[in-house]
Amino acid sequence: DLSLEQYRADVMQQIERSYNMQFAGVLTILLVLVLEALFIFRPLVRHLRDYHNHLLKLALTDMLTGLNNRRAFIQLANAGMDYYNRHKKPFALVLMDLDHFKSVNDTYGHKVGDLVLQHFSTLMHNTLRAHDTLGRIGGEEFAIFLPQITEEEALPMIERFRKIVAETPCPYVDGNGETKTLHYSSSFGIVAISEGVWTLDELFIRADELLYQAKEQGRNCVVMKQLSTITHKWV
Repeated sequence: DLSLEQYRADVMQQIERSYNMQFAGVLTILLVLVLEALFIFRPLVRHLRDYHNHLLKLALTDMLTGLNNRRAFIQLANAGMDYYNRHKKPFALVLMDLDHFKSVNDTYGHKVGDLVLQHFSTLMHNTLRAHDTLGRIGGEEFAIFLPQITEEEALPMIERFRKIVAETPCPYVDGNGETKTLHYSSSFGIVAISEGVWTLDELFIRADELLYQAKEQGRNCVVMKQLSTITHKWV
């Protein structure tokens, strides 16, 4: 009996020792997993998320000006048009480009031309409303989607912006290291929608026609039309 009791006690001690070792091993594994999650996987996930956001920004942002590129602008403008068409709210689309920009590149070089594009983009940010959608859609051509705005409101807003551009020269440094300024101007075509359903392609075509008219009228001006929602013709 004593021998059996001693054997039983030894076995129980071995079982308890084995259990404690297993418990300690499980705790160690859990601790290692927690540390890996904190110091390895979590930073890795954050790095992947940051890299994804960086790639998304590269895909949707014009890197020279920081504005939406053509793809991003079309996506945002289409989304805005869908919303305002459903809720029967007025909006406007603006196309614009810089007057005689080729001569700027030819005379002063592409580096100064890039400064002018950046300067124009900064004026857009500083002058227009925070919820307006701004985009560079190619070369020296830009676009603005103006949500919830009437014809009577859009025209003076863009006219004010045109004057600011014409009266605010772009600073640059010439080949001799001297700081100088370059005056430039821009032309605008605006289509205003008060009701009805239009596609963005239709508005681009009509705004481009108005932009061409602005250039035909001597540049540095704004031409605007409101579209008829029933006949899809000029009002």
